[in-house]
Amino acid sequence: MSLQVILEEALPYAQHPCTLVDMSTVKQSTSLRCAQACQARGIDFLDAPISGGPRKARDGMLTIMCGGKQEAYDKVESILEAMGSHVRLMGNHGAGTAAKLVNQLLVGVHSMAACEAMLLAEKLGVQDQQTLQDILTWSFGCSKVLERHMPVISSGMFEDSEMPLRNMVKDLDIVQAAARDVGISLPVTAAAQRLHADAATEGYSDWDMAVPYVLLDRSEKDMLGPRLGISDEQWGF
Repeated sequence: MSLQVILEEALPYAQHPCTLVDMSTVKQSTSLRCAQACQARGIDFLDAPISGGPRKARDGMLTIMCGGKQEAYDKVESILEAMGSHVRLMGNHGAGTAAKLVNQLLVGVHSMAACEAMLLAEKLGVQDQQTLQDILTWSFGCSKVLERHMPVISSGMFEDSEMPLRNMVKDLDIVQAAARDVGISLPVTAAAQRLHADAATEGYSDWDMAVPYVLLDRSEKDMLGPRLGISDEQWGF
């Protein structure tokens, strides 16, 4: 979509001197194609994906990771700083997108780890979720994703989310494609991708990205039976 928008809807109307900035999360190859098309017309281009979510966007506190030429970055740095508190030029074209994909790998894995941690806490009988959240915030296992997920899972408020599951599914697909392109295997990421995709397949695409917790909180029979074609009788319990 980003490639189509830039090549068909933005670039034909761009006039030198200007800088096109793409802030979406896309494949690195998409960013490179956009950069090449812009360069052919004498237009500066930056891939500048963001991190932080809607709340930080409203507060002007986004993290913005940019890829492109220094002179193009210098032209728009002040504009980007109005939207973000951490704005960095990561390198040439595609470097901003690369940094965002690394970030999304971590978000996806941390998301599943948070869901599993919350499920374990529940099954072990931890009832004071607020105290658990307070102590984990100061512990080595904490992450920003855990801090974000805990109140969502505790409240069960998965619907009408500003951070829907479908975005995480899309981003993890891109991360896995990037790994294949460079010939590496990411087994933990693959597991996270599969569990997020399972939740989307079951109709949770528009629910909060923490909703895989709901799927994890099922018996082994419920999780594996349909997938393996095993009936209730065949399980033997």
